[in-house]
Amino acid sequence: MAKRPQTERVTISSNSDTVPGRGRESREEVAGELLQAKVTEAGSLLGHYIRALALYIAVMGALVKFALDKDSTPELKSALTLLGSGLSVLGFIACALGQLVARKLLHEMKQLSEIIGLPAPRTSVLPLEFTVLMTALFVAVAMATWIYAFRW
Repeated sequence: MAKRPQTERVTISSNSDTVPGRGRESREEVAGELLQAKVTEAGSLLGHYIRALALYIAVMGALVKFALDKDSTPELKSALTLLGSGLSVLGFIACALGQLVARKLLHEMKQLSEIIGLPAPRTSVLPLEFTVLMTALFVAVAMATWIYAFRW
């Protein structure tokens, strides 16, 4: 069996103009590549977050429809309310984690931008932060719907 090649970890130190293991590439070139990868990562995360939100909306819509149906029994309504409330709590947790990831990405982008000498690309993470905020608002509305349904 052939051995798997070990991945090379590149660290950018401030006391050298070249990066070990990367030949004559400068710190700025490597930082630029890493910054471009972080911008791509933010866009990818946004796409995953939007797909997860669409799934959440579909599941919540179905649960609310069945819970508020005139023929639903009190037991079914209670079970659906508990399930919907639990999913809403998970939605809030996902929003908190999404905000943490967005802040971490922004921090890493700022560090890389300082190496290159460019202003921090705040707009690259802004759509992700906005989507997280709007999702939290939607989850709050969904939770209010479950509180209303539980009251019945």
